[in-house]
Amino acid sequence: MFGLRFGELLVIGVIALVFIGPKKLPGVARTLGKGMREFQNATRGLMDQTQEAMRTEDQDEYGDFTKEEVEAAMKKAAEEDPNTFEADVVASSKSSPEANKDENMSQKDDENKKNLS
Repeated sequence: MFGLRFGELLVIGVIALVFIGPKKLPGVARTLGKGMREFQNATRGLMDQTQEAMRTEDQDEYGDFTKEEVEAAMKKAAEEDPNTFEADVVASSKSSPEANKDENMSQKDDENKKNLS
């Protein structure tokens, strides 16, 4: 719990007992526990809302299909006919900017060699 060991918790408990007093300590601990529980519930609710929003966004983008199903279908179409628009989309989405830069450089090198010949 928060990276505290038993000895450290004991020291905190003794200090709380001295400053708060034995009569008020159970009420303060109960209030602190309720506050922590409410914080956890609020955090969990925020995470659930975020995940639901992401799921909704994926649903809007891909319809009834999952993102993986759409990517697999596009990859299959690209393998069957490399001249299709989907093939270009898959190729561009899978390649990194560094790969594009290297490919462009090699194309320019080829053009320069042709021009020098």
